[in-house]
Amino acid sequence: LQNFVSQLAPEDKRAMYFSAAGLRYTLGKVIAPLAITLAALIGYTSTFVIIGILALISGFIYFYMYAEFEKQRQA
Repeated sequence: LQNFVSQLAPEDKRAMYFSAAGLRYTLGKVIAPLAITLAALIGYTSTFVIIGILALISGFIYFYMYAEFEKQRQA
């Protein structure tokens, strides 16, 4: 991911891009305790489905970002 970010980011904004890329670890640390609480409230299956949907959305976003990056790189 760092290689991808370093190629994508303009030189003067690399720190900001790396910071945003590192946000996924911070979000994981926030989501884990919330998922435990959510599982206690609505059940494990519903929590799993919600987290799965969020993961799919995240995957589509990464796929779209990579496709856009490849278009820019080939142009």
